[in-house]
Amino acid sequence: MLKVLLNNRAWTKMRTLNQKINNIAVSATDEESDIAELIRHTKKTAISVLANVAEGTVVRKEFHHQIALGSLIELQSHLCILSDLAVLTVEELSGYTENITEICKEICVIVGTSDLDEFIKLRSIRESTHYTK
Repeated sequence: MLKVLLNNRAWTKMRTLNQKINNIAVSATDEESDIAELIRHTKKTAISVLANVAEGTVVRKEFHHQIALGSLIELQSHLCILSDLAVLTVEELSGYTENITEICKEICVIVGTSDLDEFIKLRSIRESTHYTK
């Protein structure tokens, strides 16, 4: 099973990004603050993306990858806020954004679309067709 995950480029890239995000440190003065809570939530969101990409490798591919994409957007939002709060530098945020963009592209390849907008559009069409039947 691990071989299947290791062959999944989205999963391996997300695993690397997850390791980087786990290195975001909470300063001693922020230990009980909202900043610390945001950092913890950011780390949990990164784990959620990794888990959904893994699950989508084996079962209900489109469903789990759609959840992973939503969580990637949430992750990007958390990272932007951490940058706004000066926990991350602009350069660090740029690096994370680049990683997230690459992972989004890899997920789109897995589900057979050329880009994120097309994936969202196809998903919306399928859902509206499903509900009208």
